[in-house]
Amino acid sequence: MPPSNRASKVRSILLAPDILVSLLIAFLVWYLSPDKISNEFSRDIYSVGITVLSIVFSVYFAALAIMISSSDDEFIEFLEQEGGYTTLIGNFRFSLAVLLFALIYSIVLYTLTTVWFYNKRVEQSEYLFIIFIFASTYGLLATFAASNDAINYALYRAKFLRLRREKGVRTLQQKDSHEP
Repeated sequence: MPPSNRASKVRSILLAPDILVSLLIAFLVWYLSPDKISNEFSRDIYSVGITVLSIVFSVYFAALAIMISSSDDEFIEFLEQEGGYTTLIGNFRFSLAVLLFALIYSIVLYTLTTVWFYNKRVEQSEYLFIIFIFASTYGLLATFAASNDAINYALYRAKFLRLRREKGVRTLQQKDSHEP
């Protein structure tokens, strides 16, 4: 990928609504939270994060697998011409990676917080919590945006089937008109 395309792609990611909203939420939590966060409180929040993110990750991954495996070559060519199949799959890959990062980060923080809690360490840095808030929010919002792409995918699929059906009807009509 040429450097100008890479810079454009990075800029579009950094200025995307999902990352901006995630940064805003993380900033608000940082602004409103104390310097230290209770490990007991954090552990409960990380546990909720793990539950939500793991469910969303597994459902999202399954939906992505179904979507990819249900496409035929003709439709992929059509989508590449109409709406950019490669871009769509790239968006799904990126969202899946963000979601996986958020899930792994949540598991690591939950584990560390549990160890600290049982070693009588009462608090942790607010920054660990803020990064969790950002990663989780961004993972969920990126998944939402990718789900919107999946809806567009379904709309393109319907358009493709309609055009293929119309083409088939025209082909049959042409054959009928040539028969004696």
